[in-house]
Amino acid sequence: MARGELTPQEQEYKKRISSKLLKLQKQRNYKQIDIVRGSGIPASTLNGYLKGIALPTEKNLEKLASFF
Repeated sequence: MARGELTPQEQEYKKRISSKLLKLQKQRNYKQIDIVRGSGIPASTLNGYLKGIALPTEKNLEKLASFF
C-alpha cells in the first residue's frame, strides 16, 4: 500500500538528513560501504538517504546514530 505524498516538513527532513549524513561521511572519510557494513542498512536504502530521495525509518535513524 502506497504511503502517499510527503508533507512539506517531511520533504525538509529528507534534505536535512541527507546533508548531515554526507557531512558525517566526509568528516570521517567513510565510503558508503563502510556505513552499510557498520550500520546494517542495505546499500540501496542508504543511497536513497544520501541522495535525499528517501526518508529513513525511525529504526534506521537509530542504526545510523549508533554507527556515527
